[in-house]
Amino acid sequence: MSQNLQILVVDYDPGMARTLRDIFRAKGYEAEVAYSGREAVAEVGKRRLDCILSDIKMPEMDGVELYRLVKETQPELSVVFMTAHSTDRLGP
Repeated sequence: MSQNLQILVVDYDPGMARTLRDIFRAKGYEAEVAYSGREAVAEVGKRRLDCILSDIKMPEMDGVELYRLVKETQPELSVVFMTAHSTDRLGP
């Protein structure tokens, strides 16, 4: 695997975003952060990215909407979702 992968971490929580960015950088990857879906869409238009790691639940534009917008212009771009939210409910 190429260590020069360009990763964009998207999370409205600055501490989480910076921590993930720093972990990727420590592993040798190129990583930047965006603190909103809108900021991420702007970054996608500015640079070549290999992967987006995005929170699902964000204010204004959630991760699913971000995914849809990204896939309209760059269908080959990988998008991975993450969330800190959980539920105690089991089943449907």
